[in-house]
Amino acid sequence: MLAIAATMETMSTHPYARALLNAAKTLSMSLAPISDGRVEASAGIEATVGQTRYRLGKIDFALPEKLALQRSSVAAIVANEGLAASSYVVLADETGALAVFAFGERLREDAPELVDAAGARGVEVVLLSGDRREPVQSVARSLGIERAFAHQTPDSKRSWVAGQQSAGHRVAMLGDGLNDAPVIAQADVSMALAGGSMLAQTRADFIVLNSRLGDVEFAFAAALRARRIVRQNLVWAFSYNVVVIPLAAFGLVSPALAAAGMAASSLAVVANALRVRHVVIGGARPR
Repeated sequence: MLAIAATMETMSTHPYARALLNAAKTLSMSLAPISDGRVEASAGIEATVGQTRYRLGKIDFALPEKLALQRSSVAAIVANEGLAASSYVVLADETGALAVFAFGERLREDAPELVDAAGARGVEVVLLSGDRREPVQSVARSLGIERAFAHQTPDSKRSWVAGQQSAGHRVAMLGDGLNDAPVIAQADVSMALAGGSMLAQTRADFIVLNSRLGDVEFAFAAALRARRIVRQNLVWAFSYNVVVIPLAAFGLVSPALAAAGMAASSLAVVANALRVRHVVIGGARPR
C-alpha cells in the first residue's frame, strides 16, 4: 500500500507526498508504472497503478458517494488509533478503503518568530488551510493565531481574501502549495516559498529563495524602511520646490543658482534613497 501511495504521490509536490516518497525510499521500495493520473486541487490524486484504479487523498475524495458508508468506519479507525488530531489521507480502490496514512505536523523553527513580529507591527496573521479542523486548530494554538479556517478550497481561500479587500483591508499572502495559486493571485501582495509548487511561484509577487520564514519578516522590514524613505524624499522635494520656484519666478534667485540648487536637491534625494541598501545588502538581514 505504501508503494502504491508513493507511486501516486510522484504527481504531487505536497509535503505529504514528499513524506510518503521518503518512506518508500527508506524501505527500498520500487515504484510501479502509473498512468491516467489526475490531481484534483485540495482533494487528492486519482490514477491507475498497474491494472487498478486508485484514489488517494481526503476521505470524501477517496471514498465517493457510492462508498460513503465506509467513511464513518475509517473515521472510527483514526479515532481509535489516537490520530483524531492528525492529518491523514486515505488510499482506496473501486471496492473501498485500503489504507490510512497519518502525518504529524512539524512547525518551521522560525514560524513563531514571524507570527510574533507580524503582531508587533499590527498585522493580523490568519491561517487558511485545506486540512481538517483538528490539526489546523492545533497549529494555530501553538503559534498564537486567533483566527484559523480549515477545510478551505482554493476558491474559498480566494473568496475570503476578496472579502477582506472589500472591507478595506490590505492582504499579504504567503503560500507554497498548488492550491494557493488562486489566493496568491488575489492578494494585494504575495510571497511564495522556493520549495513550493511552481504554479504558486509564478503567481507570487516575491519568491523567498531559501524558504526561510525569517526572510519574510526581513521583506516587511525592508518594505517599511523603503516607504519611510520615499515619503521623506517626497516631503523634501515638495518643500524645496514650494520655496525655490516662487523665488526664481520673482527673480530673487539667479537661473544658474536655481539650476545648481535643483541638481543638489536631486542628489540629496538619490543619496537618501541609497540608505535602503543598508537593509537590503548588509544591515538587518536575519541570517
